[in-house]
Amino acid sequence: MSAPPPYFGGTADRLKECWQYTRVRCDEFMAHWITSLVLNLGAPLVYILSLGFGLGRQIPTPIDGLQYPVYVSTGAMVGTVVTLAGGFALWPVTLGFEGNQHFIAASHAPLSPWQISLGETLAVGVRILAQACFFAGLGAAFGLWSPIGAATQLPMTVLAGLALYTPLQALTARFPHAERHYSAIYRGFAAIFLLGGAFAPISLLPTSVQWFAWFSPVWHALLVNRALLGSPAPGLALHVVLLLIVTSVGSIGGCLGFRWRLAR
Repeated sequence: MSAPPPYFGGTADRLKECWQYTRVRCDEFMAHWITSLVLNLGAPLVYILSLGFGLGRQIPTPIDGLQYPVYVSTGAMVGTVVTLAGGFALWPVTLGFEGNQHFIAASHAPLSPWQISLGETLAVGVRILAQACFFAGLGAAFGLWSPIGAATQLPMTVLAGLALYTPLQALTARFPHAERHYSAIYRGFAAIFLLGGAFAPISLLPTSVQWFAWFSPVWHALLVNRALLGSPAPGLALHVVLLLIVTSVGSIGGCLGFRWRLAR
């Protein structure tokens, strides 16, 4: 009797196939390396030079125990990575079903829907990790934080990005005409960025909008990242757990959404 196809292999085999799919998607990202390089280096340089050393030098008073160049650079890093991750959950997912249809092709490989969904999530995780590494590395090069401090910024930054990506991936997969609402969603990214404490404490915002920070992964990640750099912040475990829960639930929703969409 011939060996069963990979689709019917054990858990270890299916996880290996999922990782192979992730590697293929990462290779596709590398096919656009010039655009990626400009984005990876350009955005951090603009934020660090304009906000960190431009605006930051005009605000000598520390904020929450951090000098403003450090404070605003951490916010710019997390905000940039989170909005980048959110963008990957919109048109790239839609195109995978309706444009180049590589999700449909992968399902005939055969890969199961959860392998495709999880593989996409892992590939996006690698992509935003690269963005975060460039940002953290440039911050260390400009003396905003130590190399160790730069490394401490990475886990929560990537987790915050995935906490936005996974629920949006699930919604995009579940609703075939979600692209009609992308313009509104992109405006929501701006709110997540600006109202998440990236540039100023949320206590300075109007009381009527302070509650929104709880729905912003940027805020949760920033509290932990800034605490690792010396800013006092109680209850950090709660923010980590919340992001983990959102990412886990979003991942499950993504797998179910892909299963529903690919079975149509």
